[in-house]
Amino acid sequence: MGIVERAESEWRRAESRVERFDAVHPTAPAIEESLTVIRASNLKPEPIHWLWPGWLAQGKLHVLAGSPGTGKTTLAVALQRR
Repeated sequence: MGIVERAESEWRRAESRVERFDAVHPTAPAIEESLTVIRASNLKPEPIHWLWPGWLAQGKLHVLAGSPGTGKTTLAVALQRR
């Protein structure tokens, strides 16, 4: 089974789970059906602009996680000032 067939199979299974959920929970809020699927081969690479080379990219999502007192807030404030 190729990747496209496998993806279609997974999609059908997900749809059936949603249908079963809707049948069991008819008053659950509706989820808008707005999914756009794009093949990775159709994406054009873009250069990354680094705030901190190799660590933090400008305009990208990052999570600062760690134990208390390790400098997460200090780092976030320092980056905000840039």
